[in-house]
Amino acid sequence: MTVMETVQDFCDNTDFYERGGQRLVGESPDFGIRVIVCGFPEEDGIYPEVVVWADDDLWFDEILYTKEDFAECLEKVFEDYLTPNVIEKIAQEVPEKADPPDELTLDEQEVYAREEEIHNAVRDFLKVVYQCDYFEGVPDEDYMDVLSDIEDALLDTLSFYDDDIYRPTIREDENGEVGVVSFPYSDEGIE
Repeated sequence: MTVMETVQDFCDNTDFYERGGQRLVGESPDFGIRVIVCGFPEEDGIYPEVVVWADDDLWFDEILYTKEDFAECLEKVFEDYLTPNVIEKIAQEVPEKADPPDELTLDEQEVYAREEEIHNAVRDFLKVVYQCDYFEGVPDEDYMDVLSDIEDALLDTLSFYDDDIYRPTIREDENGEVGVVSFPYSDEGIE
C-alpha cells in the first residue's frame, strides 16, 4: 500500500480498527521488518497507530492524531525501514542483551539465562494479548516489578496443574549453604 492508500484505508475502515483489526502495510522480509497499522482507542475516537517490528522486537510505535501527521509518519517509516536505509537503522537500533557478569557461577548463569527466557516469553505473551508492547513507556523500575508479578502469578497458576516447571533459583538455607532450588520453591533445602 502507498502512504495515501493506507491513510484512506484507515479513514474508510475505522470500525475494523475499533474491533482490534490491524493491517500489514509494508514489509522487508530480508530484514524481518513489518510495518503494521492498528487502531488506538481514545475517548473521542480511534486513532491510527504505526508499529514497526523487526522479527520479534518492537522498534517503532507512534499514535497519530491528524491525517497529515499519519501520512508524514508513514512516509518516514517507509523511508527508514523499507528501503536500504534500514541497514543504518539496524546498526543504530539493534537491542542490546545484557550478558550475565563474568563472576557468576555456572548455577547462577543457568538461573540468569532461564529467568531471561521466561521474561521474554511472558513479554511476548503480553504483546499478543494486548496487540502492542505492554511495557512501552513504563519506567524501568515499574516494568520489572509488573513483569515479575505477572510471571510469578502465571507460573504459580501453572504449577497448580503440573509442577514440572523449570524455573530454578539460588537460595541460601538455614545453614548458610547457597545452591539451586527448583520451582515451586520450598524451604526444604538446596539441591
